[in-house]
Amino acid sequence: MREKRLLARLPLPARLKSSSIQTCGRNLKRALIGLIDNHDEALAAHFADGKLALESYKEYVEIFARSLKETMESREGVSYLLRAVGFDVKPEEVNLQPELRWKSTAAVFDAGSRQTAARRTGIFAAHRRRTAKLLGLVEAA
Repeated sequence: MREKRLLARLPLPARLKSSSIQTCGRNLKRALIGLIDNHDEALAAHFADGKLALESYKEYVEIFARSLKETMESREGVSYLLRAVGFDVKPEEVNLQPELRWKSTAAVFDAGSRQTAARRTGIFAAHRRRTAKLLGLVEAA
């Protein structure tokens, strides 16, 4: 308890330790899984009630993705995720266009060597390429 009070007095960057980010990540993952389950159940119920016409599983996935995207682009969707990780933020206070402030590669990883940082950057680039292929943004080679 005393440690939490001391941490609360520190400026935000000093409070961001890997363990607290991991805890936040776990809570965020649980919230996202809950959100995915909710969307899946709602679409299945609409289909079962005859309110939603589907021709294929492909169309179901497309509608599911659209629904999830619309939720995540809304103030209510982001507010839900913020509440899941412990922030009490009203939907009207959510910033839907946060500024990305990337640090240089070496500073982000504190790698100790540029070679390690370059290897990690390559891993992220490969991940971005795989994700783009999965999403159909680029054609598979």
